[in-house]
Amino acid sequence: MTTLERASRWARDCEQNHPHCALTPSVLPTRLVAIDDDVTSREARIVETKTEPAGRYIALSHCWGTHRLPARVTKKGLETSNIVSLDDMTRSFEDAIAITRYLGLRHIWIDSLCILQDDPEDWDRELATMHAVYSNAVLTISVTGAEDGTLGCFAGRKLKKYVPIPYSDSKSGLDGQVYAFALPAALEARPDKYIEMSSEPLSGRAWCFQERVLSRRVLHFATDQMYFECNAGIQSEDGLHLKNRFFTLHGDPRSGFLPVPGGSTSDTNMQLWYNILWSYGPRKLTKSSDKLPAFAGVAAVFAERLQDQYLAGIWRKSMIEGLLWQALDVAEVKDRKPSWSWVSIDGIPASGLIGRWEQLAFIIDCQVDRVGESRFGEVKSGSIKMEAPLLPLILVESVRSSDDRETGLPLKQKHLFFRTPQGLRTPGQVDPRTPGGVDAKSTGRFDSIGQRHEEAETLAREGKVFALVLAVDVGDTSHKLMIYHSLLVTPVAARGDGTTLKRLGFVNLEIESLGVDEVRTSRTTVTLE
Repeated sequence: MTTLERASRWARDCEQNHPHCALTPSVLPTRLVAIDDDVTSREARIVETKTEPAGRYIALSHCWGTHRLPARVTKKGLETSNIVSLDDMTRSFEDAIAITRYLGLRHIWIDSLCILQDDPEDWDRELATMHAVYSNAVLTISVTGAEDGTLGCFAGRKLKKYVPIPYSDSKSGLDGQVYAFALPAALEARPDKYIEMSSEPLSGRAWCFQERVLSRRVLHFATDQMYFECNAGIQSEDGLHLKNRFFTLHGDPRSGFLPVPGGSTSDTNMQLWYNILWSYGPRKLTKSSDKLPAFAGVAAVFAERLQDQYLAGIWRKSMIEGLLWQALDVAEVKDRKPSWSWVSIDGIPASGLIGRWEQLAFIIDCQVDRVGESRFGEVKSGSIKMEAPLLPLILVESVRSSDDRETGLPLKQKHLFFRTPQGLRTPGQVDPRTPGGVDAKSTGRFDSIGQRHEEAETLAREGKVFALVLAVDVGDTSHKLMIYHSLLVTPVAARGDGTTLKRLGFVNLEIESLGVDEVRTSRTTVTLE
């Protein structure tokens, strides 16, 4: 059986036998690439679906890479001709068109051919419907193993090494040889690694993340073999068949998350949102300004489910919880606004409060200045006006003695702590250089500094740092372990008013390092930018 014969069988079996994968006919994309029946044809047409009904279609997920795509449709060019030559297309485009034709379909959606590349308004309109493009495709062809369009769907696949093993069956009298190949031990030990496909070039790209999450069925052309992914699980050419799949938004009961015990549908949706956001955060972008646009399709689906307002990546109804993200594995980034949104970092925005908590901050107003019309797209800036406890933090230095783990020799370690003036003189650790420490009473870190110790210490010593307290844990009825969830903030110097702040990081303060009376009674009206 050839690779494409297997792909056709997988797709046909899914359509006929998987009720969870069923696709209800709906609105078509604005444009599609129409493919000729003639396999020798070297041309394709760009068609407007409102004037030329197209029926079912396939979508393509690929990485542009650093090369400028030769085949790009522009508004001016489309006015002259809707014909595109395959000779001007990348290898990935050619392969995808050939696969589409083999599977019996005659239309495919390809971003650079179906979005006008010289028309910002068209780009903005198409961005708003990206979720529908991939959700309504019969299948998404994913060039998962290619870092750019020059490689195509089948490049670089290594042949497996087969070993002959003799066998003998005494009952039937048959004997001979079977051929076996070794499976990757790291993947077999953790089957979820097959699902993540983390070593594949496309898996590290931000735009391709939402294309996979939004698709009902995905045909992956990876570096080792072909995989088929749907709500029934993942299959591969070498016989792998897992019952789980990657994150999906199409109602699969095995979609990688569990309902919140005793929680509402909204609770479950928010849990899925935070899980998806965790996975999306560190993925790479060629243009850093695409952080929100590359996630717009996912956001559009959740906006419908949550019936909520989307503000630069944060949901209005759960804004307090949404603001308390913690930056993990962060790469150095320039000043990206707004500081209060996870869009300001390149890394994992660990979100979601665990357990019971009480809100201590109250939102007065939220404003977002968008670049285009899409409420899910790029933003210029944003501000949140709120009333909350705002407590100055002072820096305390401490030296601890311990034994070096490797040499066993005495070792002195310097630690820096933040506490309020009303806090105890021996507070718990809030170390801007590490994510926390042994016997830590409090934990925190600066968002964009990570493990750059000297830079963190300079900022802590020279900057005016405050704790903007947003919530407190109330699960512990004895109140001995109450954690005050706060943002590390500093005044925006250009404003000069002392109450316009920007986020520096997060800090979770225990009761010993906080003035309890003050945090319960003090309220300051501030604007977070």
